[in-house]
Amino acid sequence: MEPKIKHIIFLDVDGVCNSEDWYYRSRVLKETQDKGDFDFHAIELLNQLEGCEIVISSSWGNMADSPLKAHGLKLPIIGHIDHTPYYSANWICRGNCIEKYIEENLQLNNYEYVIFDDDTDMLLSQVDNFVHVDSKVGLQQSDIDKARKILQLYDNSN
Repeated sequence: MEPKIKHIIFLDVDGVCNSEDWYYRSRVLKETQDKGDFDFHAIELLNQLEGCEIVISSSWGNMADSPLKAHGLKLPIIGHIDHTPYYSANWICRGNCIEKYIEENLQLNNYEYVIFDDDTDMLLSQVDNFVHVDSKVGLQQSDIDKARKILQLYDNSN
């Protein structure tokens, strides 16, 4: 029997779990009841990816854990990438930090992963696993649909 495949989400926070539009609607126009720094709609979208586990790949690092859970995130957070010390070197990008995390923590070949980020500083080897989120609008259903394809998660309700 083959081992179960892990489905990992590398999750950036700013521009993905919140957005320019969301900040404007919630802070300036006060159209939403959202409190804190996360868009409840983005969290609801993430929760559609049942069975996945999250690694925070954001400068929020360990601080994003409990606030995301307080905003309704149901997916387990299994790790954080502390990439801020690496940014002092010109050749390091977020993709390098994700690759380092994979090498140190996911040595087995029984995983699929997706990266949600509003920045594009990924490695060429990660392009097929990358979902570029528009920071103006944040995480959208189309981003979740792309992630399902990457992770080979199929909706069995059809």
